[in-house]
Amino acid sequence: MTAYSRVKKNFSNVEIIFEIQAHNKRHLDVHLKLPAEFHALDAAIRKNVSQAITRGSITITLHACFLTAHTR
Repeated sequence: MTAYSRVKKNFSNVEIIFEIQAHNKRHLDVHLKLPAEFHALDAAIRKNVSQAITRGSITITLHACFLTAHTR
């Protein structure tokens, strides 16, 4: 089992890129790569992943680009 997914979403002030990579493994092993602004989500993400997936090496990467409005 090997899987990869990438989603890009633009919101009013931030662009989010969410990537998931999964590889076969006997036990569940979750790796998170989150920006500092999203570290508070760590426990919730791990809980949701463990409820949906029972085995594999899962790497979740979140990129956030905060957009600034240019005023003249």
